[in-house]
Amino acid sequence: VGPATQVMAAYDYLKQHAQAQLGLELVTAKCQVYVPPTTAASPAAVASITGLCTARQLPLAEQMESLGVMFGSDSSVTAHCDAAVASSEHFFECLSHPAMPKQTAALLLRYCALPKLGYLARTTHPDALAKPAERFDAMALSTALRLLELGDASLAALEPRMSDSDSRVLDPGDVRRPVVAVCGGVGQGGDVERLLEVALDRAG
Repeated sequence: VGPATQVMAAYDYLKQHAQAQLGLELVTAKCQVYVPPTTAASPAAVASITGLCTARQLPLAEQMESLGVMFGSDSSVTAHCDAAVASSEHFFECLSHPAMPKQTAALLLRYCALPKLGYLARTTHPDALAKPAERFDAMALSTALRLLELGDASLAALEPRMSDSDSRVLDPGDVRRPVVAVCGGVGQGGDVERLLEVALDRAG
């Protein structure tokens, strides 16, 4: 990260010393130079960087994925988030399969499905993630309701109790079994987390 000439000098130094001192070869095809939108707006800067990259056979791009995070224009970041959400659709379908034990499905939903988008929520600008997060929340909530064999009316029945002073929610199907409400969620709401304790309680 930095001015093009300094970045290239660092690359040259790393490539040379990795081979000479460690016997390691830096694979150029697996490297990439990312040009941020602010720099890409300057034709002169892009031309200069392109020349430096061509001399080293380095790929050049205006968007780049690194460690699961997309860098680039707002549209490319949103498209990356959309793809991440779309890749979860099959997982949610599997959780709703009749052969899947409900308690196992509830645990997978909480500890595997929800954290998947949680990483993007910590590394992506909220504006770029907002729409994909809404889709993800809708799928997660729909899955939780299917596991509990509940509908929207049952979900609405939980809402008034969220203001209780002891922060507990009562299962509308059996008021004798209180369930801890875990507020939060990944996208726009925490409805899924509120329901998961109910699922685990019922499955047990």
